[in-house]
Amino acid sequence: MKLWTLVLLALALIFSVSANYPKKVASELAGTDAWTTGIIQQIAKGDMIVIGAGHLFDANGRPKMQTIKGLNPNIKLMGIVSYLMVYIINEADSNSIKTSDPYGWDMWVASKPYFALTTTGDTCMQWAGNWILNFVAADHVSPNRALISKWVRIIKKYKDLYPGNIDGVVQDYCMSSFLKVVPAGTPPNERRVNGEYDFDDDDVPFASDANEIALLKQWQIEYFDSIRIVMGNDFIQSMNGHPQQTDADYASRCNGISYEQFATQGGIYSTAYAGYANLLHNEQSGWLRPCLCKTWSILNATHPPEGDYPIHMAICALMTDSYYADGYEHFTSWNLNINAGPPIGPAITTGTPPAITVTRQFTRGVARLVFSSSGYWSTAEFDSL
Repeated sequence: MKLWTLVLLALALIFSVSANYPKKVASELAGTDAWTTGIIQQIAKGDMIVIGAGHLFDANGRPKMQTIKGLNPNIKLMGIVSYLMVYIINEADSNSIKTSDPYGWDMWVASKPYFALTTTGDTCMQWAGNWILNFVAADHVSPNRALISKWVRIIKKYKDLYPGNIDGVVQDYCMSSFLKVVPAGTPPNERRVNGEYDFDDDDVPFASDANEIALLKQWQIEYFDSIRIVMGNDFIQSMNGHPQQTDADYASRCNGISYEQFATQGGIYSTAYAGYANLLHNEQSGWLRPCLCKTWSILNATHPPEGDYPIHMAICALMTDSYYADGYEHFTSWNLNINAGPPIGPAITTGTPPAITVTRQFTRGVARLVFSSSGYWSTAEFDSL
């Protein structure tokens, strides 16, 4: 047996028997081009990778994912699926894209018949580079099940081709309404397109059309159900967005929630305490649908300067058995070095909201979370024994 094979087996054994507390996620939006051998070894020490689904299967990312799985068979590979939207592809480069990003090309081709236009014929675009698809069928009264079928078949196709390269998806994102954005190059802060969104062509704008709003929810519910039916109950679905945090119909299909800007979620919650209380609500037994005997919520911080730093997410993850993400846009290494060991008991809360103190005992120390009387972060720390 070659020396490198022995080394790989030894590393795999080390990673497979180790347990991270808190559970940590290598989050990557830029692809795998910059992943060196050292970065790959760092990622393999984590519990999950969250990355655009296409990078799990493209020519550059595919072998790197297989290497990481070889080092740590227990790590979960989660592909971000930007559902009801598709990245716009320059078809002049189709030959190279089919080779370099086959998943992305397949999703583009499957989506083309369903491109949505506004009432003036403009592109329905929620943000630059993503084309919104029509969730209403050609009969104008049913959800677009043809789109659901095509998308789920593509996910199944790539899981069957590369069975170790995907363990689940992060749905980006659950929605009850749409934004409008201007194309790239326009003045900042002008979020509009020409015309109105009207997916069922009844001349009633989506925002005022109760039937369209209901069809949007129905499409999403059927899409989530279809993935579970086709991919199996052990295929993880974590969902970004807000409806699954307030609507039990969404939550019952959701194995975890991906919080894009924990804890305030971009201003949805006025204070960190309010965001933490919402996390507790969502992690209560019976709200989310367990997968592999647990839930899979991920705490992200897309804008650290706003005060949502990795240490706060990590301590909140320890309190709730959630996951925290490191390197949201581009992973290079782990920013924290907390080795809490397994929990000894549940989190204990004292004080009067919002001025509460939360502690939890672990085998290697105590996690502590303190909120001020105004509901902001005061202390987030782990005291080692």
